[in-house]
Amino acid sequence: MPDDVRGRNLFEDDLTDRAAYAESSGCGHYSPDATGVAAKIPASWDEPHYLLRTDDAAFRVDKDGERAFDPETDAELPDRKTDLRERAERLRAARGDYAGEAGREVTDEIADRLEHLGYA
Repeated sequence: MPDDVRGRNLFEDDLTDRAAYAESSGCGHYSPDATGVAAKIPASWDEPHYLLRTDDAAFRVDKDGERAFDPETDAELPDRKTDLRERAERLRAARGDYAGEAGREVTDEIADRLEHLGYA
């Protein structure tokens, strides 16, 4: 990677044990008293949920519970559930809290990254 480019070259990494992780803390817009378009937002959209995806499996936690499955066929993978759950829990514990606090200080490194992304 050139010195002026942030990130790392994933083509040079061993990708056999990489995983993608996505989460939502909920949309924050559900209201049982809503009317109009807002009334169409289901209560489940306001609940936290996450997904861990490896090269051959996925682990999802949402309103329906937790599930390990093959992302290509949607077949259940009960024998993978424990290891995927543990991997997701380790990742979640290491990620920190990014819920955002008013007045929270950011490091110079984070400020530089935000500026590089266009947030000045």
